Amino acid sequence: MACPFCTRSANLQDRMFYENRSNGWFAFQSAPPHTTGHAVLAALGRGGSCPRDFDSQTLQGLGEALCDVVAAIREHHAPHIENVLFASFRVQVNHFHLHLLPLWPEEEKAWREATGYRDSHLMEFIGSLEKKRAALIAERAAREASRKKRSAWKARRGWRVRSARSGRLQITARPSEGAFTSPLWRILGSSLPGSRPARCRG
Repeated sequence: MACPFCTRSANLQDRMFYENRSNGWFAFQSAPPHTTGHAVLAALGRGGSCPRDFDSQTLQGLGEALCDVVAAIREHHAPHIENVLFASFRVQVNHFHLHLLPLWPEEEKAWREATGYRDSHLMEFIGSLEKKRAALIAERAAREASRKKRSAWKARRGWRVRSARSGRLQITARPSEGAFTSPLWRILGSSLPGSRPARCRG
């Protein structure tokens, strides 16, 4: 599989805000971010190869690039942030890169009040943000699965529905008479204009 940091998709290029070929590093906004302003600092390819090793050749120029990008983040979000957390996460992309995460005082304050930590434990704070994002993704997946389940249930019973702009569901076709045994359908069917109560089987 091609390295996404080496090939640089159009989406990644749109998020790039720093590239310095003299020091060998480039930076882009993370998507999705753990915090507002979350940036990724990655090494440029060395000699046409993907930089993956934690060695002196890969790390060459890191100090200058790190100072440049942190200064840019602070300037862009001034005066709201002062501290930027420097971290490296183990992810699927093997291309050597680092994460720079601005620490927003209100987010950190709320987390410390909830956990009782008065200081330090910053990696646990970042971990909580990652878990929160994972929980949101899981919640979205659960909603999508529930929607598909409801659609399949209605399809088995001959319903055809469409979503109105208001977000309400409107029934555009009734199933054939006698198709349902549920008393709920008899109530719903009798409330529709020109409809007759459905017959219950058995």
